[in-house]
Amino acid sequence: MKPISSYRIMWLFVFFDLPVDTEARRKAHAKFRRDLLKLGFSMLQYSVYMKHFPTREKAANFIKKIIRLAPSEGKISILQVTDAQFKNIVNIWNVPTSSRMSKNPTLNHPTIPFLFDIDDLTKDNNDKTSNEQQEDK
Repeated sequence: MKPISSYRIMWLFVFFDLPVDTEARRKAHAKFRRDLLKLGFSMLQYSVYMKHFPTREKAANFIKKIIRLAPSEGKISILQVTDAQFKNIVNIWNVPTSSRMSKNPTLNHPTIPFLFDIDDLTKDNNDKTSNEQQEDK
């Protein structure tokens, strides 16, 4: 089996701005957020949710689900990036102004929680293939 490529693994980001000026719209907003959480998305910021997918095909299936769950009013955008692109994210979280204002600020790439270690997964698949070949003999 081929090793998993970081260009095949996908991240979906869902950005939304939904109206909340009436009770019905607030309920639709809350339901959409709950639906994203039920689908396994994590909140990155208040109206930005993200989820990791092992393949483009699985990400595409979830895009269809999100479209079906979307309220009839408001703005929703979905961004799809590869794992290779995502690893270059720069987050500025709770960094003092003095650190950011230096001539050479340090860019800290946060540790990203992965669902599995790609090397372990590849090793497990290779072990299974070897075991299956031995059983066939």
